[in-house]
Formats: sequence, structure tokens, C-alpha cells
Amino acid sequence: MVARSFAYILNLPFFTLSNDDANVIQKVVWNGDLNPPSKAPPGPDCVICAFGFNCVLEMTRRTGANQWTLEGAPMIRHTNDVLTRNRWLSSNTYTVLVTTRIAMDTFNNFHRTRPEGIKVILLDIDALIKVLHTSILAISMRNIKVNNLMELVLDCMRRSPGLNFYNRSVESCVLQWRARVLESEKAVFVGLKALRAMKQIGRSPVGLSELYGKMLKNKWIKQYLNLINQELDFSIIQDSLLQQGFAECQPGMDDTLLYPVMTGDFINREKRIIDEVRRVGL
Repeated sequence: MVARSFAYILNLPFFTLSNDDANVIQKVVWNGDLNPPSKAPPGPDCVICAFGFNCVLEMTRRTGANQWTLEGAPMIRHTNDVLTRNRWLSSNTYTVLVTTRIAMDTFNNFHRTRPEGIKVILLDIDALIKVLHTSILAISMRNIKVNNLMELVLDCMRRSPGLNFYNRSVESCVLQWRARVLESEKAVFVGLKALRAMKQIGRSPVGLSELYGKMLKNKWIKQYLNLINQELDFSIIQDSLLQQGFAECQPGMDDTLLYPVMTGDFINREKRIIDEVRRVGL
């Protein structure tokens, strides 16, 4: 479930040991089997190759002293093996341990030893759920946003004098990161919800005030805007539709009229953008 969560967060294909495709570069690979379900593999639980960075991912439900001896310490060996085998750079590879609760010994050993060349990040399930929730709401979130979070949490690991301080720092860090991501993605989210509401109304054009009334009933919009301390208003709807090219507006006698974009025209425009990016050579 943790490996699948990362696949969703990063919008990458998910593979297991039995169906891994060597032709796919960017992916999440859980090194076990699902049919039938197997226990965690002897090496790293999961290996992630994202756009711009990589991860060695380990998960455990252990919360006592054996969390370090059975999960934490072997992570170093697993990471070095993966770096050598895949010829990855340690500078853009993170070793992530996800657990129900971070044990004191695990934090203290990593904080004290700070393995050379290995970027260790400790996350509890609550933090992962917040990141997953963010990725569900932020429809077009890029991998670089997750990379930014990794660096922020890594900095928490470096400067925290103790586990309690670290936990508080990571919680604050994730919440601030979520707010920035959702703010930057707001026009995409609201614009798509507005476009769907226009489709449900079923005619063109749609009055802005009617669209506003329908969108007020959408619990996802309310939840999204609450997370960034905002409320839905006319300007958010209109600006989001215009910024994303989802609709055109025209002043009417009593209300602003909104005309949804034609699907074919939108697809053609997107194709031109993709072609131009390819010409750049990214």
C-alpha cells in the first residue's frame, strides 16, 4: 500500500518483481509479488525512479528497538547495493523509511551517524497520508514538487536535536508544503471542477452566478479551498477558467456569460505545446 501510494503521488506506473518492465524507466517497483501476496523481500522493499530523482523505499510496522536493528541499519546496505547496481548518483537518491511510528533508536542512530553519501528520510504514516491527499487534490502536481519536499524533510533531519523536535518540524514542513502546492495548483483544480459543472448544467453559455451556486455544493472544492484558507467566489471561478483556457467569458446584460472550450481545440493546443517541448529537447 505504501509503494502504491508513492506511485500515485508521483503519477508513475506501479510494478512488482514478477511483472517489472525493463523498457519503462520512470516507475515504482515493489520487490515482492502480489499473486499470491508475498512477504517483504530480503533486499529493499521498493525502488523508485522518478523524474529528476530516485528513492530506495522501506516500510515497517515495527515501532520498538528492533526497528533500527531490523529495518534502519539494513537500509544503508540496501541503498549502497541499489546505487551500485543501477549506477545512480547518491546526490539525487533518497532512502526513505515509512513507519507507523518512528522509534527513538532509529532517529538517534541516523542522526548521530549520518551515513556518508546517503540521504535518509524518516516518515510516519500520518505524513505520508497528507502527501497522498495533496497529490489527489493537486491534479497536475509534478515530480519536482515531491523532490522539493524531500529536501525540506532532509533538512529537518539534519537540524533536529531530537525525535520530538523532528516530528514537529516534519509536520509543519508538510503542511506548509501542501499549502504552497495547492495554491499553485488552484487554477487547475477549480477550473476543471467549473468545467465539469458547466457540462452538468448542459447548455452554453452558462451564467457565472449560476455556475457559482452549483459549485458551492461541491464538497471537494470547499475542502481544497479550506486547506489554503480561502473561500469560493466569482473571481476564483472566472480566473481559473480563463487561466487554464477552459472557457471564454463575455459580459452579459445581467451576468457574465461563460463559453466552455471545445474539446478538439483544447487537444490540438495541448499537442502543439508537447511538440514544442520536444523540440527543446527536455
